[in-house]
Amino acid sequence: MNELAQRIGMDAHFEDFTGLSPYNSCNAIGTAKLGEAIFRDHPEILTYTSMKSVMLKGISYPNSSLFVSRDCYVQGVDGLKTGTTLCAGYCYLATAKRDDRRVISVVLGALGREELYEETAGLLEYGLEQSPCKGCRFQRKGDTGRQYHYPAADQEYSI
Repeated sequence: MNELAQRIGMDAHFEDFTGLSPYNSCNAIGTAKLGEAIFRDHPEILTYTSMKSVMLKGISYPNSSLFVSRDCYVQGVDGLKTGTTLCAGYCYLATAKRDDRRVISVVLGALGREELYEETAGLLEYGLEQSPCKGCRFQRKGDTGRQYHYPAADQEYSI
């Protein structure tokens, strides 16, 4: 994992692959770069992360992202990964696409689901509403430094 992180330009270190070790570290920009690499190299992942639910042995399990499972907050969200640990707080690497424009947002360290979804929605909407650009990055003015948007460089995206 550390080799991959270095290859795609992440500033990260992993002690294990579970994401649960307190010695794992990655910042928001590195997380966005990982998301970009995932859907660039494995675009089929969005087929699965955009599913509202999955049926296993007769039981329906909803997507853990309310953006996807309930079509709420932001139109066009199709993934990518939610996560929560005691050390990291509530985290979400989200991606959305509208009118052939894709944006990525990363929120790390939210104190709860409500804050996580509000911050993510704000970042995605802001990115989707801006003029298209390539390789743009922003941090909203006044933010604490944990929310970023990092669009993939090989397509047109919003800041």
